[in-house]
Amino acid sequence: MNTEFLEEDGTLVFVYNADTGWRQAFWDTLHKYMRPDTYGCNLCKLTHGPIGPRESWRAFLQAVDRPVHFLHRDEYRELQAEKDLEAVALPAVLQVRSGHLRILLSARELNAVKRLEDLVDVLRERLA
Repeated sequence: MNTEFLEEDGTLVFVYNADTGWRQAFWDTLHKYMRPDTYGCNLCKLTHGPIGPRESWRAFLQAVDRPVHFLHRDEYRELQAEKDLEAVALPAVLQVRSGHLRILLSARELNAVKRLEDLVDVLRERLA
């Protein structure tokens, strides 16, 4: 796995509580819309619509003025094993600081967010 993103302080790392792959994405999308109350990734639910990232999410990411990296659950587990990182409840927003990943927004906090606008506000506040 390419881990160069760990070398740049300030990089945001968004970790989804979903695995990679087109089949997984298909089933996740179905689950998200048919049984949203039982869907396990609030980060996915808030930031993505049925065909991709929401426009306001894209706008936030372009305006954030720092590198951004995305990982799925299986990718984070691979990185965790490779770099001997601590386990983190997912979904989560992490930030690279001095070569280490630090929690910027925990799973508990992220799962409490109900609207994309609120997520963006919390992230802006913590990054200020």
